[in-house]
Amino acid sequence: MLSFSRILNMARSRKPRPVAVSDGAGASVIKALKKATDEGMCVPHLVGDSDKIIALAKDAGLREYEIIHCTDPVETAKTAVSLVKNGTCSLLMKGKSDTKTLMQAVLDREKGLRTGNRMSHVAAVEVPLLQKVFFITDGGINPHPDLELKKMILANAVTAAIALGIKKPKAAVLCAQEAVKNDQPETLDAVALVEHFNNGGFPGLDFLEGPMATDVALSRRAATIKGIESSVSGCADILLVPDLASGNIMAKSILYLVPDRIFGGVVMGASCPIILLSRADEETEKYHSISLACAMV
Repeated sequence: MLSFSRILNMARSRKPRPVAVSDGAGASVIKALKKATDEGMCVPHLVGDSDKIIALAKDAGLREYEIIHCTDPVETAKTAVSLVKNGTCSLLMKGKSDTKTLMQAVLDREKGLRTGNRMSHVAAVEVPLLQKVFFITDGGINPHPDLELKKMILANAVTAAIALGIKKPKAAVLCAQEAVKNDQPETLDAVALVEHFNNGGFPGLDFLEGPMATDVALSRRAATIKGIESSVSGCADILLVPDLASGNIMAKSILYLVPDRIFGGVVMGASCPIILLSRADEETEKYHSISLACAMV
């Protein structure tokens, strides 16, 4: 089973990846990069206010890095994206930049990191009860995805899971319950997604089931009590949520309420994984997000 211990070993075992950081003048950002740099995962290219960055790097003990001085928020994001676009860096990380500003630079049709795929956020979570990493998508980018967009979101999550070593990931399409109801359109989407899978969609995915309640997806015992026969229950690797709000609430509830959880997040669908979390997230979450991205490339 995939664990963050395994992800960290993957990230440490490869050549350090140059990471472009959009506004690196944040204490938790610098501390996370210091730890990742010390472990040989990455070399930071920090875009932002050079005086602030130098002071923070000195306090944290970060010595190996590059600085590109920039104080305008929009230009900072564009410069960080350009470092990936021109091949200087192989990964992009959100520092203190606003998510909207950074993603506008990423989505620029000429100078951004578009690939033709839609981008989506994939949160990787490990909790003691399950003793494995599972993925929640999309709680960060697409507010109200329709059926076609959900197909792209799930495909991105499958790509992430396989890149991290899950050879045949299993996925559940989360809804409030297993019953299909016309007044709950997410259940209709779940049926259509499973049909698409049965017709050869989502290459690399081992099983897809839905609509499925969260308890059934995470607990085989819950499925047994409900009389549900499932190849995914209790072993789902990917949880596809109905919309951004539900995914965001689920992920942040785990982040703030579950002891000893491990959490990281990346955006998939661009020309490289994008390390993207809330500016309020701690150093540990940023460090684990860096490890996720570094383990993928």
